[in-house]
Amino acid sequence: MTSLDFISWFIFFGLTGTTIWLVVTYLRPENVALRKFNEAVKQKDFALALSHCEDGLTRDPNSVNLLVNASAMCIPLKEFEKTLEFCNRGLAITPGNVNLLCNRSAANNNLSRFEEAELDASKAIELDSKQLAAYLNRAFAYLVQRKYKEAVADCNQAQSMNMLDVDIIHAEALNSMNRFDEAMKICQNAMSRMESQSIDADLSGLYVTRGNIYHGMRKPKEAIADFDEAIRINPRCEPAYVNRSGSYLMLGDMKKAQDELDNLNRMKISESLKAYPMYTQIRVYIKQNEWQKAWKVASMALEKYPNSPIVNAMVAFLYLHDNKLKAALDHINKATTLDSFSREAHYIRHQIYDAMNEKDKAESDKKIATDFGYEPYLT
Repeated sequence: MTSLDFISWFIFFGLTGTTIWLVVTYLRPENVALRKFNEAVKQKDFALALSHCEDGLTRDPNSVNLLVNASAMCIPLKEFEKTLEFCNRGLAITPGNVNLLCNRSAANNNLSRFEEAELDASKAIELDSKQLAAYLNRAFAYLVQRKYKEAVADCNQAQSMNMLDVDIIHAEALNSMNRFDEAMKICQNAMSRMESQSIDADLSGLYVTRGNIYHGMRKPKEAIADFDEAIRINPRCEPAYVNRSGSYLMLGDMKKAQDELDNLNRMKISESLKAYPMYTQIRVYIKQNEWQKAWKVASMALEKYPNSPIVNAMVAFLYLHDNKLKAALDHINKATTLDSFSREAHYIRHQIYDAMNEKDKAESDKKIATDFGYEPYLT
């Protein structure tokens, strides 16, 4: 055999080997499933995409790519427990997989496991400081845990994502810190951006956020208009119904406030939202001088939501009315510890200290409430 023949045979076997390798790779269960997965995602058929991942995992149970994609598909399908299952399987194989950590963080947020969501997002950021989805997930976890400054910082990191979720979390955090003008600017910019880009998106959440800001600015008519628009866009937008009841109360329309609360009772809203309607119901009864009814709701609310700042603030106000100042102070201190930006809690503590004849402390809390822009309307 000449050297030329040897080279020819070498090339032949090399090409044949490469072809076989390519065919085998193409037909690997993981790659077959991933191709089908990608086609389903293009069609936005997330259930089908998930089924392709699950089918591939029956043949290749340790495929991290399939576990990542399966966990991601469970999120829009609201199958959050399954997200955790896929993420845990994948992280057992690759503990430092940032995508799995982000997906698990998102699932934990949706399951109201906010400390776990924060931890997963923090670990993802530690591994990859440019992982914007991790900043978004952590910002939401911070917001719900009333860590508003931290939420704002993470939103600033994630703002290049140019997403509504970032804008909403950012504006809500600023609103909770009583920085209404900054929060409103973010909402208006987001609305302008969506209009200019002709993006077909559900803007109900953005209208709820702007309504919340108007409420904080004591503009209940504007707040109600935004909550109405959110409901028009999405009739199942629970926060719009919940927050509209409070704006009716601020407006002084007790009938509409009570009608809204009765409607919320029929709706069987999400557990995470139930503290606020109870808080508003207490306030309605107080405005109507129905103190026994107010106490009945407050007692149930405190039993269900012992760590809610708004519930503790209302319980403190009721104790103040009954002249049980020590108990009132205990609950209002808890409320201000849980949410140091609560204007109402600081104002109620001012009233309690005033009743206790501790004038300096009373003036200090009154100044905080006033600096936050509080104008009392619960008397």
